[in-house]
Amino acid sequence: MMRKLTALEVLVMHYVENKSKGTVLNQNFWADIYSTNPMRILKKLIDDGVIIEKTDYHITLTKLKNPELKEILKDNSLKVTGNKAELVNRIIENNVDLSGMYLPAVYTVNHDYKEVFDETTFLTEFTFGYDVTLEDAYQYYLSHPGKNDFEILTGIYIERLQSLMKSNDVNAIYSIRSINDTISRYYFKNHEIDQGFYYFNAANVINTILSFNNYLNYHEYGDINFRPHIPQNDLIKYRSALTNKQFTISQLEQDLYNAAKPLNYSDSLKDSAVQFMIAYIQDEFIDPKTFVNSLIKTQNNKTTNHNNSLKLEVTLDKSDFNYPIKTNGENKPKKKKRFWLF
Repeated sequence: MMRKLTALEVLVMHYVENKSKGTVLNQNFWADIYSTNPMRILKKLIDDGVIIEKTDYHITLTKLKNPELKEILKDNSLKVTGNKAELVNRIIENNVDLSGMYLPAVYTVNHDYKEVFDETTFLTEFTFGYDVTLEDAYQYYLSHPGKNDFEILTGIYIERLQSLMKSNDVNAIYSIRSINDTISRYYFKNHEIDQGFYYFNAANVINTILSFNNYLNYHEYGDINFRPHIPQNDLIKYRSALTNKQFTISQLEQDLYNAAKPLNYSDSLKDSAVQFMIAYIQDEFIDPKTFVNSLIKTQNNKTTNHNNSLKLEVTLDKSDFNYPIKTNGENKPKKKKRFWLF
């Protein structure tokens, strides 16, 4: 009779399946993150019949490398050509005596638990619990039967994202950025491009705003490492999409505003980030020193909004604020600038 499995037990299953005895569960994270001895978990799984130790030559021989298999065949005056499956079959079919050879057992999941195993392949992605813990991911799976890996992965992160958007934790914005980026990658991989770009845009708007904030925090110390920018791989993705006419620059601008709308920043700050991104993507000349200096007028935001702690403590006076963004034609620089220097 099947029994209920814990998240850690399922994780152990995925780390030992089809692995040789004595070669598994030596990763540091078991102790560092979970403060547990995985071998004790494995022993219980074996005792309960969830994991089986198989010694069948059809399985154990496959763990040897081809040169090792060929050496066995050569020692027994047998043909040594063919792929691994052919080499293994030749050894077995010719009843080669392997009694003097150490062939460790191989761990396999009991057939009764194979469905659970197959449905939880996604779980290893939450091993380190960066934005979503292993336990939360497993509980989401248990609460949503019938969903495939993609639906579970996106569902887990979207649920976590919705929770973080209501958080009062000042550091939540970093997880919000990370999760938006993660969700976008899942949608892109699943060829759902529009959905992918929605979360991709949100991640990049947040990244831009945080880069503004970094400058405001560190410019007075003479830190020259600040570069308001779009990461190179993301920049390539935007420019490729524009080149391939997936959307126009005007559509992208509107999409960026739509993605930024739920973010709990001031409209002025979100507008600044979007305009900065549009100029950067188009490789227009920007005087970053002037642009970011216009953000230096700061004051603590003392609003009673429940989500106040997610707001960047910057307010822009629209009457004083001018976007220092000009096209190459207007500036007529001698050489088009493709870098940012403070």
